[in-house]
Amino acid sequence: MNYMNTPHYPFATQDWSLAKGRALTLQACQVRALEALGGNMWITISGRAQDLFVNEGDTIKIPCEYGQVVIEPLTPTATVRVALIAQSPLVASTNQTTFWRAAAVSLLHPVAVTLRVIADWLDPKFSRA
Repeated sequence: MNYMNTPHYPFATQDWSLAKGRALTLQACQVRALEALGGNMWITISGRAQDLFVNEGDTIKIPCEYGQVVIEPLTPTATVRVALIAQSPLVASTNQTTFWRAAAVSLLHPVAVTLRVIADWLDPKFSRA
């Protein structure tokens, strides 16, 4: 299954070119899938007993949301496409409270400023200095 283009995984993707001997380390909570665009790679995921070996053209889903994902090329060069989490705050349940608080402040701030202006106009002796 190609995880990069399914409606269940709203992704932003980023491509990385890696040289042999150079590793790319990412936070697992930010990554949902990896696709080998060129070359072969060795993938280490925190909490997994076995490493993964990914060949050119393969796509894998990252099975955890904690720890790190380390990608190292096995060929002289490799290119990997990383599918990053790109959920809107309305989709991510952990962000719903934060989103609604921010929305309330954004909507209520102009109302509070307007009320302050009206109060200052009605009673100028209490206006701000």
